[in-house]
Amino acid sequence: MWGLRVYNADTGEGIPGTTTSSNGANTASRTPVYDIGGGAVFTVTAPTNISIDMWLTSSRSVDNLSAAPKLYRIS
Repeated sequence: MWGLRVYNADTGEGIPGTTTSSNGANTASRTPVYDIGGGAVFTVTAPTNISIDMWLTSSRSVDNLSAAPKLYRIS
């Protein structure tokens, strides 16, 4: 179990966007937008400090876990 959630770092409010399921079959609007394997798309229209919260597991065990998240700017 893992994921990433996107927030406005200054206000703490969730940033809205579209979440895609890990198999790519479903999309949904979410606030905060989060990635659960299929990607997430969000738009900021002004300079915004964002924070991205990441969780890797529902338990406290982190044995054999690895992550390589990427943030892309789409023009």
